[in-house]
Amino acid sequence: CGVKLILEDVREDIETDGRLERTKGRVLYLILFGVVVIVVLGVLAMWPNKPFQRKSAAGNADAVTATVSRLQVAAELSRTPYTNEPVNEVDLNAWLAAACGRAGAKSMSVNLQPDRCRARVVFEAGPWKLFKSKRSVGPVSYSRDFTYGVTSNGLVVTGVTIGHLPMFGALVRLAADRSAKSFGDFSKEKLILSRVTTAKVDDGQITIAVVSPP
Repeated sequence: CGVKLILEDVREDIETDGRLERTKGRVLYLILFGVVVIVVLGVLAMWPNKPFQRKSAAGNADAVTATVSRLQVAAELSRTPYTNEPVNEVDLNAWLAAACGRAGAKSMSVNLQPDRCRARVVFEAGPWKLFKSKRSVGPVSYSRDFTYGVTSNGLVVTGVTIGHLPMFGALVRLAADRSAKSFGDFSKEKLILSRVTTAKVDDGQITIAVVSPP
């Protein structure tokens, strides 16, 4: 009986050790899996997109500046919707290229497709000097994409992509709100977007109507 009890104790110890090893293995697997997921998400987020470009002649930024001024007046004073002449993508991209400095961006561009507008902002960070060294690392580019859909309320943000990492659900609004802080100097443009009543986006051009609040 004594030998039997000893053998049972040994067997229980072995089973206990086996369970502990399996538990440690699962925990290690989960940790490694979590690290891999974080690394992949980080790479996707920091992998920048290239600016939108079309094979076309240089755009007329002054034409868009004049349109923005008229829309600003309409948004502040008009009580009836004001529809501007269509703004084409080439001119709009030329205007955005000239306005990059106001957002601290490397480039800003849009891609206009039927019933959808995609805006892309590329930022640049760095370079950074290495600790106690004359060498530096960077600069590093990173991008933000904003997709605007046409609704009964005009243009509405429907999607945000950080680098190559798309946002979902509540993260779309959160990312859009946080990115909006980079555009503090675009007060009149924000006013216009907030007063858009209708919008029509075709391939390569956009037409919007704005109205001031009663």
